[in-house]
Amino acid sequence: MFKDAANKVRSLLIQLKNKGWRYWAPVFGLLILGTILGMWLGERYVWIRMRYAIYGWIQNATRVTNPAKNTVVVLIDDEEYWKGELARRAPLNRDYLAKLLTKLATGAPATIALDIDLRSPVPERGTQELEAYRVETENLLQTIKTISQKHDVVLATTIRREGAGFTRSPNVFDDYDFGSGRVSHGYVTLPHDLRQVPLSVPVKNRAEREDSFAGAIAKTREETMVRAAEQE
Repeated sequence: MFKDAANKVRSLLIQLKNKGWRYWAPVFGLLILGTILGMWLGERYVWIRMRYAIYGWIQNATRVTNPAKNTVVVLIDDEEYWKGELARRAPLNRDYLAKLLTKLATGAPATIALDIDLRSPVPERGTQELEAYRVETENLLQTIKTISQKHDVVLATTIRREGAGFTRSPNVFDDYDFGSGRVSHGYVTLPHDLRQVPLSVPVKNRAEREDSFAGAIAKTREETMVRAAEQE
């Protein structure tokens, strides 16, 4: 059986080899034209819903394994935000968040990802917090420092486009010393194209690249894999 298959492959290769330039010139021409046309259509989001559907079908059809996952999502709903301890306040009550993180840590999670806006209220002053919230913000950051000694903690950041690049907005935790804590962060903006995985981007006001929120979470488990994806 293997010998027959090898003979068929060998025969096919000989047939392809014997085809002249009149055959191969149109083939390569169509390949180049198709690549350019595909990029042009992608940049202009032409037939984008159909492309999403095809991409999703291919992704599901080629999935080899269904990896085990145990993800718990804790949501602050409207009822709790408007009428409860949070009292619809902005910024979100830091003492409340500190208690929430402390409770989550009792479940021995591998990673805690806090998708909460922690931007500085006065961006032109850098990472300074308003005096009214300084004590509770310090309490939250100290709680994160304590928890991160045993668990990875990922915080959310915001980037904004400026010209051809990005700038990261200052956060109240930027200058905080978490010691040996495992604290990372990433931006929560998603790409327009749903097929694109958000990876790190260079930012103008910081030396290092800014991970995406999803990428920062993934790095706590498979950092090598994420870095390999970014290099490609």
